[in-house]
Amino acid sequence: MEKKITVSILGTGHRGADAYGKIMATMPDKYQIVALCDLDR
Repeated sequence: MEKKITVSILGTGHRGADAYGKIMATMPDKYQIVALCDLDR
């Protein structure tokens, strides 16, 4: 079994959430998103 890559996403705008976050969310066997951070609420 492959080890999951633990990911923290800094910036939840277009690239952070809409691009990388969505792609990683479709591959839960490879990535585990453990934190999100953004200056804007």
